[in-house]
Amino acid sequence: MSKTRIMKFAFIVFLFLTSVTFAQTREMNEHKVIKGDTLWDIADAELKNSFLWPKIWKENTWIKNPDKIYPNQIIKIPLYLVKKEKFKEEAGRQDAASYQEPAIIETDKKAATLKKQPLVDENTLMASGYIADTIPGGGKIGESSSGQPFFGNGDIVSIKLDHSVQIKDKFYVIKTSKLLKHPVTGARIGYVVSIGGIAEIVKAKDGETMAVITKCFREIGKGELLVPYYEMELPL
Repeated sequence: MSKTRIMKFAFIVFLFLTSVTFAQTREMNEHKVIKGDTLWDIADAELKNSFLWPKIWKENTWIKNPDKIYPNQIIKIPLYLVKKEKFKEEAGRQDAASYQEPAIIETDKKAATLKKQPLVDENTLMASGYIADTIPGGGKIGESSSGQPFFGNGDIVSIKLDHSVQIKDKFYVIKTSKLLKHPVTGARIGYVVSIGGIAEIVKAKDGETMAVITKCFREIGKGELLVPYYEMELPL
């Protein structure tokens, strides 16, 4: 076989493999919506990770409002997300299996104490929210250039603040409940604060302030409040 024919054959094989690989990366699973389904539930059922719901929303561009999906609609689940989550899970098991407990070196005849592990991870703690005596504030979410009603990871939004900020300043995006009172005594309890995500300033110039959603636990809407970011102390 001549070199020219070999090169042509190799090129054709390369194109075939490339097209197959591309097709595989775009393979989709289909989820038929049942009554009571939410993108959060679907992400948990299909990907074993509720926090991946914005990626499912991104792949289903026909969904205008993630709060409004209806029975018998077909939601496409990108197969690469399923494989990615399985890969992470398997890698975690392998790491755990190969992990060797380090030898404990005694100092002054006292064994070193093991480092305590937090009861919950940071994402779970943030998403669970908290109760506050007053409604915190300092700013709110405005609109996006696309005009979409809800936002997720990576979306750029305008924000309104009552103080100056700098690039890379971060804020929690929150919603609050009505004032809660004890059902029997009527004593004031406070407000339930729900954290929707984290926004980071990317522009603060000429009277315009823009931020990017860097972490999202649920859909974020226009008008939600902003409070300055702080490191949360994980319970041990």
